[in-house]
Amino acid sequence: MAKAQYTVDIDTGGTFTDGFFSYGDQFEAVKVDTTPHDLTVCFNNCIAEGAKRFGFKNVSDFLKETKTIRLSTTVGTNSLIQQTGPKIGLIVTKGNEKALYQQDDNPLLNFLIQPELVVSVDEEVSENGELVKAINEEEVKLATKQLLEQGARVLVVSLRNSHANQQNEKRVRKIIQEDFPKHYLETKPIQLGSEISSRANDAIRTNAAVVNAYLHPDMVKYLYKADEGVRQKGFTKPLLIAHANGGVARVAKTKALDTYNSGPASGLMGARYIGKMYGLDNIMSVDVGGTSTDVGLISNGELTFDTESSIAEIPVHSPLIHVLSVGGGGGSIAKVTPEGTIQLGPESARAVPGPACFDLGGTRPTVTDACVVLGIIDPDYFLGGTKKISKEKAVNAVQKWIAAPLNISNEEAAALIVDKIEQIGADTLNQLAVERDKNIQDFQLFSFGGGGGLFSGGMARKSGMKKVYTFPFSSVFSAFGLSTADIAHTYQERIDYDFAPSKDVSGFIGAANDKLEQIKL
Repeated sequence: MAKAQYTVDIDTGGTFTDGFFSYGDQFEAVKVDTTPHDLTVCFNNCIAEGAKRFGFKNVSDFLKETKTIRLSTTVGTNSLIQQTGPKIGLIVTKGNEKALYQQDDNPLLNFLIQPELVVSVDEEVSENGELVKAINEEEVKLATKQLLEQGARVLVVSLRNSHANQQNEKRVRKIIQEDFPKHYLETKPIQLGSEISSRANDAIRTNAAVVNAYLHPDMVKYLYKADEGVRQKGFTKPLLIAHANGGVARVAKTKALDTYNSGPASGLMGARYIGKMYGLDNIMSVDVGGTSTDVGLISNGELTFDTESSIAEIPVHSPLIHVLSVGGGGGSIAKVTPEGTIQLGPESARAVPGPACFDLGGTRPTVTDACVVLGIIDPDYFLGGTKKISKEKAVNAVQKWIAAPLNISNEEAAALIVDKIEQIGADTLNQLAVERDKNIQDFQLFSFGGGGGLFSGGMARKSGMKKVYTFPFSSVFSAFGLSTADIAHTYQERIDYDFAPSKDVSGFIGAANDKLEQIKL
């Protein structure tokens, strides 16, 4: 009988990095501070702590006996929520600079991309893929120079009908690379819309490319460095990255867009796994992290997928496990609005400086500080007693920024903060139930994430749900869910075929099946 090997599953969040380590029927749950200055530090710290829990003094010895390392992350989600991504320069077909191929207001403009960072080139490809007008080299050079001078850090090329013929897009990229070599561009990548999405809709394809570009720099820096780091310490297999469609793949097979909401998606996979064990078919999940609250739904034992999905209300039509993510987590900063109400986020204290109670320089009150003031969190037993926190700092922050402006007690102010995050979760649960045309009272609530157990009772009460489940590893549940994921590669190829009532489609179906068989082989 083969000797059992260790498995490592890590979910990197905005505030904490969670690990689920297993060896046969043994498991260890690990939680360490996320290190936003370098996310590979917390990744490696998590592995080191897991190795220590199993009695290893040397991480390299542990990794040599490790079969699998999977990694999921909400870094992309947090980049969008907090709008911390890079400046993006976009090149489109002439005449589409303002609308970006859409009739209505484009959701990208003044959000992920600024109007002055959109330029155009005069080119044309017909709907059936015929090259009508080729690229003018000088025009591309001028457009690129304009974008770089405006401070663009990533360049996206998304031209009309490029799904049918990539020639002009590829020509633009070649011109840019020849005229602005790497030592000038530094690490500025050039991404083509047709390589990110094969959708025929020019607007959707452009949306997907820009969102991917917005997430790309942080993800590339993080994932490749993490992969190389474990290899240098003796891990001989590829690091596997969680995708939001429910599978995992190595870094080289991963686009930034694939990773969006992969952490919450992993949590839903774990919820389905446990639901099957206990015969629970209708589950809603709430994952309260440090920066966001994520809500998902399992109906009749099946995950819900979106093929016409949106990310941050931007349609991208990428296949994703459906998760609603909203700002509001343990590290979300609370403030009083001019109307005298409580607002949470979107700013987060993150792990550094963290909530005021962490005593690392944070002075603004967060949800975590409110829980300390109310006694919901024991200052002497935070993270199992491994992290000491200051009740005095929490009280001071809540008093200064919330209680004093509202002329109420510290406890009343803290209660308003907790009530707010509970209401955010309840509203999101109800929103998802309505979206999926479900009766929320037919579902059980699975609560997880670092703050899930603190607020799920109030969320259930406010939303109308009757039963809440929590688990010994709820604080690292997304990492646990990741341990159930298999390797999956998704391939897309456009097949244009005209259907008519009288047309024999057997040839088309046969060709499609042949293509699938080739992929399997």
